[in-house]
Amino acid sequence: EIMSLGDLDGVKEYHNSLLPHFKSEDNIIEWMEATKKIAVILDTFGFPMEAIDILAKANLNHIWRKPANKEEWDCLATIYTNLAYIYYESLEDYRNARKAYQQALNIFENKVFLEDDYVGAYVISPLGNLNSKLGDFIAAEVLIQRFKRIGIKFENEELIADACSDLGILYLNNGELEKGIEICEEGLSLPNLNPRNKGLLQVNYSRLL
Repeated sequence: EIMSLGDLDGVKEYHNSLLPHFKSEDNIIEWMEATKKIAVILDTFGFPMEAIDILAKANLNHIWRKPANKEEWDCLATIYTNLAYIYYESLEDYRNARKAYQQALNIFENKVFLEDDYVGAYVISPLGNLNSKLGDFIAAEVLIQRFKRIGIKFENEELIADACSDLGILYLNNGELEKGIEICEEGLSLPNLNPRNKGLLQVNYSRLL
């Protein structure tokens, strides 16, 4: 309601007013969840820098204590995931996006000990594609292949197809055309491709040919 009036200062004041309550209850998770929701609203209304500033107040450098269990670390990892998404999609700031995705992945690996389809699709995959955009093709291939293995592990054909498509683009940009053609053919051979995946793979396949 405050945001609909375009009152950025009001949004910031509202966010700041939440901190004493959650801090008095030592409720890190609810504080981070509220922060993410407000940041999403700001980004949706066209204020990505303000959203980043809000998210920064709940990151590891500013929160009143470190997370104490997997659930709290998991929530913190999604703070960095949201931050990376805004840098990537709203600002096209690929270097800061890569840094934030890497921070999220480090937490998922070393604190939450989690590598599921969410981590694959929303952290590992975009991190791999960012490395590809920034010319680090070796790191990109390692990450996207890892994403593909997650898709196979969870029997998620959409993730496998996305990984094949991303690898096709990577090999195209890296001049490895035969590898790109092979991986796109592998993706196109999947039995239950949805129209989006099939379209992306066909476009990349045609570019490689």
